[in-house]
Amino acid sequence: MAKKMATLDRAESLLEDIRAKARPAAERELEEIRSFAAEQGAEEAVTGLMQWDLGFWSERLREAKYELKEEDLRPYFQLPAVIDGMFELAGELFGIEVQACDGEVEVWHPDVRFFKVLDAATKAPRAYFYLDPYTRPSEKRGGAWMDDVVGRSSAMAPANGGGVRLPCAHMVCNGTPPVGDKPSLMTHNEVRLSF
Repeated sequence: MAKKMATLDRAESLLEDIRAKARPAAERELEEIRSFAAEQGAEEAVTGLMQWDLGFWSERLREAKYELKEEDLRPYFQLPAVIDGMFELAGELFGIEVQACDGEVEVWHPDVRFFKVLDAATKAPRAYFYLDPYTRPSEKRGGAWMDDVVGRSSAMAPANGGGVRLPCAHMVCNGTPPVGDKPSLMTHNEVRLSF
């Protein structure tokens, strides 16, 4: 195992290598955003764009350059298709299968789904998780987060069977809920950040 682990020196070297290669492009992109904001008459471009201004001006620049708004991409990111794609990718990368088990356990809201993570070869359960995908402004805080409900442990394994207690997590997102028979549509940014 020691052969596969990175040392602090190797990790720092990798990060420095990435930083050195990425920085010039990032500086060019930042200057392009600043110039564009100034051309559009943004007062903050004169005094210096702040971190919270960059997302707005970056999106306006993308719209101007490519005539493409992030909202235009929503029809291509239907939540059910995004989830299926994410599970397929996880299966290829980690040798797992994610199985929907809606109705097998109690959930705190009708939108919440429950899943089992199975070993793809043996079909043995490896973990479980809840997915709470949609915003509920009166009940949930903003953003997306994940935490464990029950951690993996052999010390607290069920007394009747012994072995290892499998972990269970919850993933909470704030996507736009479906409306009527139309599925939830996500922006590319929501897909990237939430999942």
